[in-house]
Amino acid sequence: MLHPPPTLSALRSSTARRLLRRTPTTLIRRVSLEADNSIPDEPHESIQSIGIIGGGISGLASAWYLSKFAPDVPVTLIEKSGRLGGWIRSKKVGHERGTVRFDMGPRTLRPWSSAGLGTLDMIRQLDLQDEMVLVPKTAPAAKERYIYYPDRLNRLPSSIPTFFTSLRLPIMKGIFTSLIPEYFKPKRPATLTDESVGSFITRRFSRPLAENVVSAALHGIYAGDVDKLSMKSLFPKIWRDEEKHGSIGKGLIAREKAKPIDDVVFNDALRIPNRKFMWGLRGVVMYCFKQGMETLTKAIERDLRSSENVTIVTEAEVDKIKWDGEYFSLDSPSHFATPHKFTHLISTLPAPYTSRLLPSPVSPLSLIPLTTVLVVNLYYHSPSLLPITGFGYLLPKTVPASQNPHQALGVIFDSDVYRKFDEPGTKLTVMLGGHHWDGLSEAELREKEEKAVEMAVETLRIQVGGGFVTEEPAAVNKGLMRGCIPQYTVGHEERCIQARGELEERFGGRLAVVGSSYKGVGVSDCIRMARELAVKWAREGEGTGLEDVEKRWAVRQRVVW
Repeated sequence: MLHPPPTLSALRSSTARRLLRRTPTTLIRRVSLEADNSIPDEPHESIQSIGIIGGGISGLASAWYLSKFAPDVPVTLIEKSGRLGGWIRSKKVGHERGTVRFDMGPRTLRPWSSAGLGTLDMIRQLDLQDEMVLVPKTAPAAKERYIYYPDRLNRLPSSIPTFFTSLRLPIMKGIFTSLIPEYFKPKRPATLTDESVGSFITRRFSRPLAENVVSAALHGIYAGDVDKLSMKSLFPKIWRDEEKHGSIGKGLIAREKAKPIDDVVFNDALRIPNRKFMWGLRGVVMYCFKQGMETLTKAIERDLRSSENVTIVTEAEVDKIKWDGEYFSLDSPSHFATPHKFTHLISTLPAPYTSRLLPSPVSPLSLIPLTTVLVVNLYYHSPSLLPITGFGYLLPKTVPASQNPHQALGVIFDSDVYRKFDEPGTKLTVMLGGHHWDGLSEAELREKEEKAVEMAVETLRIQVGGGFVTEEPAAVNKGLMRGCIPQYTVGHEERCIQARGELEERFGGRLAVVGSSYKGVGVSDCIRMARELAVKWAREGEGTGLEDVEKRWAVRQRVVW
């Protein structure tokens, strides 16, 4: 059963009251008033039928929330392929001694991210707690992380003592000496409304930090280029700190602390019904599922198939969206039999694909680029091939071609994450391509895919060595994820704001977008976006999904005794 968010009176009497007592700022008071996200008994009268295009995590979550918040409204989920789940896929592959399970897409989630509570709430309601694998902060997979540069694995510091010992590593050269001067550097000019992460880090700190450390981190999250991705969209709090306080260092010690208002509202709505669950996750920094990440999408699918108001249509490609001012209709070469006229429509496809389907393109959506990642899963019988333990390692853009000939982005040590619940042996995932391959033709990408296993194995032999030099993998799996990660390049926020305006003007808030193209590329980001839209539609009958793209900040004063 879905637990509705707490009422305004409940918020005032508990979380919000304690917050107000400690933080006497008018903005926080306004946030407490906005935090009434309670779901009406009846959805808005304008909602008569809802169509959802795309059956990945964003489409599944959208259908799931709407099935709860608008249980009497017909919801139709339309998926092009024969399966649901999108990039989330757990696959079993056989070898001479049995089988091994590989995750081809996301494989871990973070409970304490700004969107993490929404996913935890969903897990609780789907009764998946017993399927979770919890990774505490003391586990090697949580605290041991590496960057390969220029020809060796550099262990990143996880404590003050390890920070000082890491200063001798090649990756740290020129970085420590750039930290203190940042405090005294002038803030950016008011005319600078956005810039690349690389430009920002170079301006505030140093080029080595941008190229050798931050670029590696962005390879792991976005598979993107540090010199193209937007600082304002990826790190809004740091961006604000420079504007408000003059430097990042001054922002860290400032009495005034700020959080995005939408984060405060979203988490306050879910904190009370999940209090016991959250208490049990103290000290946990990430989690996964015993049978892989597809555990989550399959559970959502099962729940949807038992919902009377939800229809799932697979193998149904949508060619065009039509709008007559009252209803949306869909052109499809598959001619699926389910009635497909809707008063409200959600597209969870990547932004450029959504733009192409509309009666006329929405230009800002067309300008959100996508990047492709080649994922290679490898399993070796030997359980101790890795000379180190940890989550894995990432590669910055500055690694010489001789050490990274196949343009790998990073390697995940899956067997260290799943150790208690996994097959004996060594299991890894090698990720290649990303922005390095942005200019390749389809023929060149197919050639890369054909050589995927060979490239991944050679990458491990060069960068890790040891047993990987002599032992061959017992089981392999590969997948070319075309356009899997949207790129929030400089100007991303402004493009989303412009897209919101066009969608409102042309469709009156009845066509919305949900997914990784807009407000976060993670699984939890997509789930949160789906929930926020479902709440807004149930209450108001309109919304684009892009209402909170630009950040508004809730500010409190830190008490100094």
